[in-house]
Amino acid sequence: MEFRTSFDDNFFSISQELLVLMAHIVDEYPNELHELIKKAQRTVPRTPNTPGTQEAHEYIIDFLSLMELLVYQTKDEVEVDAHIAKQLMPAIDHIDHASCGPETVFSSIEHASNQKAKHPRVDAQELLYKELLRRWKPGKKTTMN
Repeated sequence: MEFRTSFDDNFFSISQELLVLMAHIVDEYPNELHELIKKAQRTVPRTPNTPGTQEAHEYIIDFLSLMELLVYQTKDEVEVDAHIAKQLMPAIDHIDHASCGPETVFSSIEHASNQKAKHPRVDAQELLYKELLRRWKPGKKTTMN
């Protein structure tokens, strides 16, 4: 989709991904969007300078350009996270959550996922098991097999 600017014959295009994401945010996250806007308004000067037409155009272009960049950055991050989660699922299924505790398991998964993203050649399950062993504090009542 292309939008013609009123200042010259340049075009600015918005990706289909961004348009779909914007619609999804409006439909599914209106409360979060409200909170973000409210938070941002707290830092806006009380007597803002009214931008001119050219300046307003530049603000819109900057905002949409940043949104496009963030869509592509987070798309890659989401794909990596999904891939890592898929690699960790067999290991997660073998963990006794009752003896480790859900907080230990969750923090170990999170740390192992971060490490896997930084070091893609390392085995994800091995990272998870090492993290579990580092974080696990067995109690006196914990039974050992």
